[in-house]
Parts: sequence; structure tokens; C-alpha cells
Amino acid sequence: MTEKNPVSRREWGFKILRGAAVGLGVLTVLGRLGQLHWTFDWFALAHHYYFLVGLLVLGGLVVLRRWPWVAAAAVVVAINGWLLSPYLPTAPVVEGAPDETIRLLVYNMYYANTDLEQMVQDIESYEADIVFIMEYSFQTQEAIEARFDHYEYR
Repeated sequence: MTEKNPVSRREWGFKILRGAAVGLGVLTVLGRLGQLHWTFDWFALAHHYYFLVGLLVLGGLVVLRRWPWVAAAAVVVAINGWLLSPYLPTAPVVEGAPDETIRLLVYNMYYANTDLEQMVQDIESYEADIVFIMEYSFQTQEAIEARFDHYEYR
């Protein structure tokens, strides 16, 4: 009777970690191929998971002292960390727009609404620079244009 060579837990652990490192590398590359086809963008949604799992794989490979694989896993972790860096709170803050702004109001009046005075009060209370009035009828169009003739473009 021949006895099989038993594989130690350490070797099984290494095989699993090696497979995880290769898998994370492949997923990272697939996530960067979104310019070729939109389906690859699905892989780009999980870079934060790739980073966290990569840290665990990296730690396991360090414990097993498999230095070439530690280097490969470190590259995968570094790439995913770099892709996450714009979302970290240490990223530089982009200055906002100047103080001059345009106030925009979108008002849905419903075509059967005949209470134009309430609509005018609502719109004037916002002091908007641009007003979009939706769902008005042809019957109320003239009244609306007469009430808002101070707006330059109608």
C-alpha cells in the first residue's frame, strides 16, 4: 500500500493565498479595462474590497515568508490603494465656485391648475434667476408670460 505525501497546512495556506493574490491582480486589471468596454466597469466598483482583501493576503504571505509573492501582493495592494486615494479625507479640497451664483427654480404647475396667483407667489418667494414652469396649458400660457415679463428670456 502506498501512502500519499500529505500536504501540510502551511502549503495549503500558501496555495490559497497565492491564488487569492493572482485573483486580486486579475480583478484589478479587469477593473482598469473600462475604456475598452463598459462591462469591465463592474470590476472597478470593488477596488476598496480588493485593497482590504489584498492587505489580508499580504499579511498571510508575510507570515509564511514567501517574499516573491509578498512583493506581488504588495504591488496589487499599492495599485488599489492608489485608485482609492482620491476618496480619502486627506485628498486636496477643490475650491468651489465664486460667490456669484444663479438661482434656478423648476416649478411643476399641473396643466389643470387655474390658481395662477398662488403659483406667482411661490415663484416670486424664491427670487430665482431662471424659472422653468412645467405642465402649463395653452390657456394659461398668456397669463404666465404677462406675469413674468420681467424675465429677459421666455
